[in-house]
Amino acid sequence: MAKKSPDGCSRANEDGTGVSPDEETWLIAAAAQADRIRVSAQSVAAWAITYHKHKQFGDRIRDRAAYSFADSAVTLAMTVIWNKVTFGHGGWHTKAGAASALAYDLVVKIPEVYTAALTPREGEMIPLDQARAIAATHATIRTARVCLDIVTLLPELFDGPDGPQRHAHARAVWRELHGVTDQAPINLDERTKIAFTRVARFVSPSVGAPAASGTKAQISPENQPETRSSHIEPVEQLRSEGKPTRAALVEYMKGRTSSRRDDIAHHVHGYSHASDQAIRANITRTNEDLEGMGLPTRFHFASGYVFKDEPRE
Repeated sequence: MAKKSPDGCSRANEDGTGVSPDEETWLIAAAAQADRIRVSAQSVAAWAITYHKHKQFGDRIRDRAAYSFADSAVTLAMTVIWNKVTFGHGGWHTKAGAASALAYDLVVKIPEVYTAALTPREGEMIPLDQARAIAATHATIRTARVCLDIVTLLPELFDGPDGPQRHAHARAVWRELHGVTDQAPINLDERTKIAFTRVARFVSPSVGAPAASGTKAQISPENQPETRSSHIEPVEQLRSEGKPTRAALVEYMKGRTSSRRDDIAHHVHGYSHASDQAIRANITRTNEDLEGMGLPTRFHFASGYVFKDEPRE
């Protein structure tokens, strides 16, 4: 049976699941867009409440809250303006469409925020005086309530133990649909987890411990410092660094010397229409990471196949 995608065109279901490849891409990208709106609105609400409650406690907290409110509001505005994904009807899509409309209505009523979102300049911060003016007028309990209404309408679609991996795949689909080719940024929370994971992995608590009184420090094979290339499990390491697609490539190719690009698209990138450009980019970045770990394994893409290259022992 033919199925209509959001643009109204009929698509034949190719695998009998009732979901065509076009619809699959749209559903995954829509989930990513809903999550982007939810997270941005949550941030705006938090900073509006912080500003409203603590603005009388001095310039430091007031200015930090004012700037963060304005910056979060611009992020929310960019999220709903620079987007090609529309929500359908029924289920969580109906609520997501309402949430998106609420978000747009909110930011369009803040002219400075809307203008900044229309003409984004990479790396340029909102001037503090402008942020103060925006917060003084718009960082209100009413704004916070609207944002919390937006958050309530949107489901948390990436819960569960595999949530981070599904979220990474959804973000990749959204970015490819919008022609974004640079690597997705890693937020501060994720970078902090990566830093602690690296410290825990490469620093042995026994190394450097003082010897007992009257004895010489003994360095046995068990407490010698590890070299960076020894005993590294690349899949675990890549996941701990917030690189699930690279980890998926290494994991999927275990025990394989080659794999069809369609299998790589499905099993590694999580959607059947991953482009050759996305596959090549992931291979390049994975090879760079493996080299940084001191591991010899490399991958290359040719003639519709991904090949694994390992030195002969």
